[in-house]
Amino acid sequence: MKKKILVVLSILLIAAMAITGTMAYLTDEQSDVNVMTVGNVKIQQLEYERDENGNLREFTQDKPIVPAVYDGDSLPWSNGLYVWDSIDGVPAGAGNQLFVDGANAVDKFVFVRNTGKTDAYYRTVIAIECPEGLDPDMIHINVNGNTRFTWSNVGYTTIDGVQYFVKEALYNEILTPGETSRPSLLQVYLDKAATNEDVELFGDRMEVLAVSQAVQAEGFADSNTALDTAFYDVTTVTHPWMNGVVIPQYVYSEADLDKVATAGAPASVIIGDDIALTSESGNIIISDLTIDLNSKTISTVRPYPSASGTTESISALVIRGSNVTIEGEGTIVNEDPTSAYAVSVYDGATVTIKGGNFISGHDALYVKEGTLIIEGGFFVANLDTVPGPTDDSAGCFSSSVINCYDDTYRVGAAIVIVKGGTFVNFDPSNVHEGKIHNQNFVADGYKVVAAAQANGDIWYTVVPE
Repeated sequence: MKKKILVVLSILLIAAMAITGTMAYLTDEQSDVNVMTVGNVKIQQLEYERDENGNLREFTQDKPIVPAVYDGDSLPWSNGLYVWDSIDGVPAGAGNQLFVDGANAVDKFVFVRNTGKTDAYYRTVIAIECPEGLDPDMIHINVNGNTRFTWSNVGYTTIDGVQYFVKEALYNEILTPGETSRPSLLQVYLDKAATNEDVELFGDRMEVLAVSQAVQAEGFADSNTALDTAFYDVTTVTHPWMNGVVIPQYVYSEADLDKVATAGAPASVIIGDDIALTSESGNIIISDLTIDLNSKTISTVRPYPSASGTTESISALVIRGSNVTIEGEGTIVNEDPTSAYAVSVYDGATVTIKGGNFISGHDALYVKEGTLIIEGGFFVANLDTVPGPTDDSAGCFSSSVINCYDDTYRVGAAIVIVKGGTFVNFDPSNVHEGKIHNQNFVADGYKVVAAAQANGDIWYTVVPE
C-alpha cells in the first residue's frame, strides 16, 4: 500500500485513499498562529472534532482519511442540529446540521474567540488546494450557512507554486469580548468517485489553509468595511498567503530533529513526541527554524565537563549562525546535575524565546556570540546541586540562569534582550556574574516584578511597565 503523508496548515490538509487503496493521514498545526489582528484586539482560532461518543475535543493529528461512502449524488445530512453548548462563549442553543455519521466525512469545526477587551469584527479566509487537472467536484465542504456569515468565492490563486481556490467567511456581527463565534468551516470529505489518478495530482499532500483576521469594531459601519480597510479586499492577488506559507514539519525523534536542524533551509517544526537527545557530539541547529514545543519535552543528560571535550556536547541545543524562534508550552532540559546549558547561542545566531520551560543544572541559557531575545517562558538553573566552575578563569559568568561570555559581551557581540518570562532566583535587571556586574538585560519599557515563593525561591517576572 502506497502511503501519502498529509500535513495541515491551520485548518485542514487532506489527501485520500482512492478506490484501489491509496492512504493519507490528517494532521494539524497549532491554531494560535493562524490569526492576524489590527488595533487593540485579540482573537484565537479554535478547531475541534467529535470523539467516538459524539463529544467535542480538540482536533487530533494523523487521522487516516478515506473517500466518503454514500448513495446518490452527495453525502446525506444527519437528523437535527449538533449544538455547540460545550464551547465556552458560544450562545446557548446555537448549532449546525452535519453530515451523517459513519460515512467518512472529516470534522473540522473552526471557531473564533474574542480573547481581548475590545469589540471586534473578523473574517476567516480559507484556501483549498485544487491542482490543475482535478475536477473541483471531487472536494466537498460543509460550511455554516447562517446569515451571520457572508461567504464569498474569491477564485483561483497560486501559493508557493500550487493552485488553490480561496473562499472568504465574513462574520457580519460584532464579536464581543469573551464571545466565541459559531463555526465557519464544519466538515470536509472526498467524493466517492475520486480515483488514484486524482490523488496523484496532489503529490504528497492536499492542503486546506485558513487564517482569521480581526479589527476593532469601533469607528466602522460594518465588518466588510472594517476588515478591507484594516487589511485589504481579499482577492486572488491580495490574501493572507500572498507571500507564501511554510508548511510545518512534525519531528518525533532526535534523528528527525537533526535532519531539519542541519538542512540549511527555513522550516517550521512542531515537536510531536518527547525527544531524548543522546548524541555525544551535541545537537546543532544551523537552519532558520520556528520550533513549537507542543507540550513535549526535549531532554538530555550531558555533564560538565563533557566527555568529548566539545562545547556543543554540554548543551541540549546549540544554535549556530541561524535565526530560531522557540514557542509553545513544553520543556527543554539538561538533566545532569553538573550540566551546562539547555540552549546555547553561537556564531551570530538570533534566538527568540516566546514560551516553554528551560531547565539546566548549571545555566539555562548561554550566549557566546549572537542575540538572545526572551518574550516569555520559565527559566531555572539548579545551582545548589552544581559543583561546576565558580571562578572567572574561563572568562565567563559563573553559574546563572542567563550566562554570557564576558569577552564578547563587553564588545556588544553577546546580546540579551528580555521582554517577558519568569526567572527563578535570577533578576535579569540586576545581573552580577563573573566579571560583569550591575548589568540590566531588561528592555526599555519593561520592568521586573519579584514574588517570594513558599519554598524560599524568588520568581522574577518581566512585564510591560
